[in-house]
Formats: sequence, C-alpha cells, structure tokens
Amino acid sequence: MCDYVEVVDLTANGNEMRHGPFCMSSLPPKKLVSSSHQLRVTFHSDYNNAERGFKAVYSSSPTGKPYQSFEIELVF
Repeated sequence: MCDYVEVVDLTANGNEMRHGPFCMSSLPPKKLVSSSHQLRVTFHSDYNNAERGFKAVYSSSPTGKPYQSFEIELVF
C-alpha cells in the first residue's frame, strides 16, 4: 500500500463519480474537469514514509460555463 489521492466529482444529480486512487504508480490525468461545482479531494496515507505529498490547483470556468477545472500534481 502507498499514499494516494482520490478525487470524487459530486454530480448535479447527487451521484458520485470517482477518479483514482492516484499514486506514483498510477498518475492522474493532467486535468480533471468536474461535471458540477463540487469536488472532494481525499489524501490517504499509509504512515510508512514521509514524502512531499501532492499539490492541487483549482480554477473555475468563465461565467456561464457549466464546468470547473481541477489540476492535480503528485509530488513524491
């Protein structure tokens, strides 16, 4: 087991779309685009080694567009 990040897209109709888990052996795509205005990011640790963790960058679309952009970079 390793440290990993999981992203859940909370859709407009209340469903959850899971992305991940992402770790160094399973890297995320360069950009995840949500289907609504809600994303949940969870970092799970196995408490084995102390590493640098992850970096997430969030940006929203221009007014009137139905999506949000979320970029995640793992820094191990």
